Amino acid sequence: ATGQELHTLAVDPSVVFGGTFVINMLGVAADGVVYAANLTTDASASALKVYRWENDNADTLPVECFVGDPGNGSSPRWGDNMDVRGAGDQTQILLGSRNGTSVSILNTTDGFSFVQNPLDVADAVGGNFGLGVVFGKGDTFWGKGSGTGLRQVGFDLTAITATTLADFGTGTVPSAMTAIGLDLE
Repeated sequence: ATGQELHTLAVDPSVVFGGTFVINMLGVAADGVVYAANLTTDASASALKVYRWENDNADTLPVECFVGDPGNGSSPRWGDNMDVRGAGDQTQILLGSRNGTSVSILNTTDGFSFVQNPLDVADAVGGNFGLGVVFGKGDTFWGKGSGTGLRQVGFDLTAITATTLADFGTGTVPSAMTAIGLDLE
C-alpha cells in the first residue's frame, strides 16, 4: 500500500546460474508463485532456465522448473520476454524468441515441472515476438518486436498451432515500441 520495499527474493547460486544473464525476466502467477527466467543467446549450447519461488517471502528458496530449449531448435535466443498466467497446474508461461517467428508456451500438470510447446507463427516476421509478449483472452497472445507491427495470435496447444488473428503494422503501432502489457480486468 505504501510502495515500500519489503524484501528481496532469495537466490541460491547453487540453483540459479547460467545463461547470458542469470535472471532476466520475472512474472508472478495468480497464486503468488514467482517465476524468473535467464537469458540465453544459444539455447542449444546454454539452456534456458526458469526458476520457481513458492512465494515472495525473503526465506523462500528457488527451484528449477524448466531447463532446456523452449523452441526445440526453432530459434537460438530466449529469455528477452516472458508472461505468466494461471495458477497451480493451470499455470502457463509464454516466451518469445528474439529473432525467429516462434513462441513457446510452457505448461505443467503439477504446478512444479514445465514442458515446452513451441509454436511457429508462419506469417510473422523474424523478431516479431522478440521484445514483448503477453497473453490475451482465452487462447491468444500478443507480440511485438523492434521494427515490427503488433501482432495478435490465436493458438491451440493440442494441435500445436498458432495463427495470426490481427496484425497492426508499423503504420498503426510505432515500430520503436517494444514492451507491451495487457490488462484483462
